[in-house]
Amino acid sequence: MLQSRTRDAVIFQVGIAIFLLIVLLIILIPFWRVIVTAFIPLDIYTREGVPFFLSPTDWSFEAFRQLLTHSMFPRAAFNSVIITALGTAISLFLTIPLAYGLSTMSEAGLSPRPSRASAMSLLMGDSISLGRSSSILNCVSST
Repeated sequence: MLQSRTRDAVIFQVGIAIFLLIVLLIILIPFWRVIVTAFIPLDIYTREGVPFFLSPTDWSFEAFRQLLTHSMFPRAAFNSVIITALGTAISLFLTIPLAYGLSTMSEAGLSPRPSRASAMSLLMGDSISLGRSSSILNCVSST
């Protein structure tokens, strides 16, 4: 059965489309400028700058040739690979145990391992449900 769209639904869809178009432009305009800057000849770039929306009249691979033949390029590429590999290894080393811990957590009482809810209940007490405070922190401080 075909449903008719209400005026509010159409306005919402148009608003979403406009928002996504703005996000697309925010992403594509800098990307286009990077491409134009990479392929514009060096003398035109230094003399005139980068055209905002227009494509360059002369396309050139001069910037890539200059980059790849520079004496420091191999060292810079090697440094980038090392930094990326170490950063990835450190990130995996820290996040895999955390992800495992989060994936094995369960509700309170269903596992011998305490969950976040039971740990918070232990520290904060069930003062919300009982109207009084019966947490470990209050018991320790009252003795």
